[in-house]
Amino acid sequence: MMKNTPGPNRYYKFRHREIKDYKRIVSETINSYLNVYQINILNEAKFAYATITQLYKEMDEIEKE
Repeated sequence: MMKNTPGPNRYYKFRHREIKDYKRIVSETINSYLNVYQINILNEAKFAYATITQLYKEMDEIEKE
């Protein structure tokens, strides 16, 4: 995300060792939700992906101006 958003993005800066832990935690959380709620959240996940993709496109257009 840090590469795709303008500005200093201090929110996305982690220590190297923390990155592996965060990736593991996020992956485990997503997998646990997918196992339990796969059918229920599939449409929401598709909507979220489409929304963030559109947001990045709009941010890119604003940056080019």
